[in-house]
Amino acid sequence: MSTSHYTYSVLSQIELPQMADNLPPRSNDTRLVVTGHDEKGSTIIVKDTCNQANPVGDGAFLNPLWSSSDTPAPIEGDEQKVPDFADVSKGSLFGTYDIPPHYKGAMHRTVTLDYIVVLKGQVVLTLEDGKRVTLAEGDTTVQRGTMHSWENESITGLDLFLSCFRRNNLPFITRLWSRTGRSSVHRSIKLTSIL
Repeated sequence: MSTSHYTYSVLSQIELPQMADNLPPRSNDTRLVVTGHDEKGSTIIVKDTCNQANPVGDGAFLNPLWSSSDTPAPIEGDEQKVPDFADVSKGSLFGTYDIPPHYKGAMHRTVTLDYIVVLKGQVVLTLEDGKRVTLAEGDTTVQRGTMHSWENESITGLDLFLSCFRRNNLPFITRLWSRTGRSSVHRSIKLTSIL
């Protein structure tokens, strides 16, 4: 059985597989309830809305829900400037990721520290050495800038992830992958120099 890896780096766009045909309907849009304070300092609901998820192009859906542009995060105001998932600077990004049945994502790496919780279903996390870990509903993982891919081997429903991202400002190794799965280029870059 051959494994496909897709060529990309932090500086270039990922080559995505074609979107699958005849996908079942995806999960409902995610409800977002935001609390805050009024001018008297009393606790209030600032926002109660459903954010519409965006198709990634390969059958999955990303739904960026909330972001903070800095750390520590400001808690006043309405800071829902939701950036692209790949463009998190010093702050953090919170959102969901819907994965359809029979989905096999591209091997990739992000320049973030990701906190992930499987909300529904199960998914396979595959690392660059071929190690596979099946994560079920309620399982968690912390992605620390490693090469990885996601695969939904199930035949029913969509799997949901709840993810929180924040930029890592440490030296970072990028690897450009060929379709053979062999690492072709290694180089070290300072993340702040490309952002």
